[in-house]
Amino acid sequence: MADLASWFSLGVATFVAFIGLLQFLTAREQARTANNRAVLDLFEKRYAVYEGIRSVVGKVLAYGSANMQNMQIFMDAAVVAEKAKFLFAEDINNYLEQLMKDLTSLERLEVERKNLQGDDEKKNLNSQLEIRNRITLFYKDGAQRFAPYIRFDHKLS
Repeated sequence: MADLASWFSLGVATFVAFIGLLQFLTAREQARTANNRAVLDLFEKRYAVYEGIRSVVGKVLAYGSANMQNMQIFMDAAVVAEKAKFLFAEDINNYLEQLMKDLTSLERLEVERKNLQGDDEKKNLNSQLEIRNRITLFYKDGAQRFAPYIRFDHKLS
């Protein structure tokens, strides 16, 4: 009888250990799932910022200026740059700050050009071209700048 009680106790202990192992495996899987979700959410937010900047650059280049009459372009850029402050490191934030300065300068030059003639107008147009060329560089090196943050190299498990 004592033998049966010890075997019964061993069986109960084994069953409890098995339940504990299953709970551990479930908790580990839930933690992995939560981590994967966080990684995916961060990727999506960063990619949305990149797409927003790409859209703004495309609009500016299509219209030829920041065109404050079409205030939506400038507002889009400002909103995207503001979101980026919390998603990217200083290098991207500095890049976006410079892009905002370029957009502002381009608009200012466009407004000033309306009152200029001759050499002053030519200087203004050259300045606008220089800024547009800087903005256009986004298509060349923007992806490279954003890639370390957007690259989805985290293996989902």
